[in-house]
Formats: sequence, structure tokens, C-alpha cells
Amino acid sequence: MLYRQGNFKCRHCLGVNYQSQLQQPQNRLFERLNALRERLGWQGGIIHGYGEKPKGMHEKTYKRLLGEYVKLEHLASGSITDTLKSLDLQLDAIAKDIRKLTE
Repeated sequence: MLYRQGNFKCRHCLGVNYQSQLQQPQNRLFERLNALRERLGWQGGIIHGYGEKPKGMHEKTYKRLLGEYVKLEHLASGSITDTLKSLDLQLDAIAKDIRKLTE
């Protein structure tokens, strides 16, 4: 419930979104990956690879978090690949246009 103009209303009624709902899917994916890395006690950023199981964490919890991390990492690498392919196509089109102008 939110308070606005003397009335109590829900987020839906006010048309207000949570910050996470405004993020692009790729950004949410990387946010979740970094949250998992933090929970596992690893250095931030997927480029740093995997770390060790944190001391005191149950093996079952570690395996569950690691499984989720690996799954999301796979999705992220596919997302990055798709973005790079799209950029490559755009650059090819621009280069073709430039060649036409210089001929």
C-alpha cells in the first residue's frame, strides 16, 4: 500500500513499478548473477570464474546456488553472443553504406 493525495492505494492502482521491473532482462540477469556471487563469497563479475565453497555453508545449499549460477551464466553468455552478432550485422550495414558513398 502506498499513500498518495490523502488516499491509500496499491502499486497497481497507481501504475507504479518496482525498480527491477524497469530493468532490461539482460541487466536483471547480471544483477542476479552478481547477487549469487556475493552470496557465495566470490569476487564480483563473471570474468573472475568460480570460487570455493564458503566456510560454514551447507554442501546442499552450495550445490543449489552453484547450479543456479551455472544455468544463469549459460543464459548470460548466450545473451552476450546474440548482442555481439546484432552489433556485427549493424556494423556491416554501416560499412556497406560508407562504401557506397565513397564509390
